[in-house]
Amino acid sequence: MHVRSFVTEDGGTILDVDSGTYYGLNPIGAAIWNELKAERTKEEILSNLLNTFDVSAEKLHAEVDAFLDRLVKLRLVDQSLSYRLLHK
Repeated sequence: MHVRSFVTEDGGTILDVDSGTYYGLNPIGAAIWNELKAERTKEEILSNLLNTFDVSAEKLHAEVDAFLDRLVKLRLVDQSLSYRLLHK
C-alpha cells in the first residue's frame, strides 16, 4: 500500500494511492497522524494532545483509541510496535 497524507490544523486527508481511497481527518485525527509520523508512542501522543486540545483526558483517550483501532483495521499502522506507521 502506498499512502500520502496532507494535514493542517483544521484536519487532513490520508490517501491510499493504490485503491484511490481517501480518509478525512478531523483536527484531533490529524494531530494523531502527525504524532504517528513522528514515531511517538500512544502515551506520548496522549500527553502531547492533552497539552494542545481543550478536551478531558477521558474523552481524548477514547478518541485516540478509536482512531488507532480504525487505522489498524485499515492496515495503515501496526499495533504490535506502538502503532508504527506501515507506510510513510
